[in-house]
Amino acid sequence: MLELFQYLNSIHPVTPELQSYLLQVLKKRELAANTFWLREGEVCNRIAFIEKGLMKIFYYLNDKEVDIWFNKECDIIISVKSFFNQTVSKLAIKTIEPTIVNYVEYKDLAYIYEKYPHFNINARKITEEYYCYSEDHLMLMHLPPKERYLTLIENYPWMEKRIKDKYLAGYLGITNVALSKFKNSL
Repeated sequence: MLELFQYLNSIHPVTPELQSYLLQVLKKRELAANTFWLREGEVCNRIAFIEKGLMKIFYYLNDKEVDIWFNKECDIIISVKSFFNQTVSKLAIKTIEPTIVNYVEYKDLAYIYEKYPHFNINARKITEEYYCYSEDHLMLMHLPPKERYLTLIENYPWMEKRIKDKYLAGYLGITNVALSKFKNSL
């Protein structure tokens, strides 16, 4: 949990009182690779900080997984709409590697926002960061396929190193063959 507190404090200082409360409500879970954190059709009732590992967010289209984002160490993972509206998720979240998460439930985060208003600064800045990622992905998908790949490895070099080609190709909206061709042409 030290990593989580370092992360939060790097955004905006977290008071000792809030740290103490977080230590009471935070839960830690170790997940094997290929384990669901959230299934489509469930309500996302927890928000997690990835201490170690790699996870993906995806949805199903014609019984195929369509990857829309990957989260690694020191990232927050959530189905945003499901969590904040407490509605059924159209997305699923699954581990790619063995993963350790620290998480808090919706009711506890709502209490934190109410009881520790200064934490809303942390939440706003985290939300801003993830909205930027979302916009980057949206803009990426409007590029020609090869430019998508080149832009991705320029902006997120860790993805090429840690994510299997089949997931990366799906994320980029291209075939495995096209991805292989782009990689071999560099």
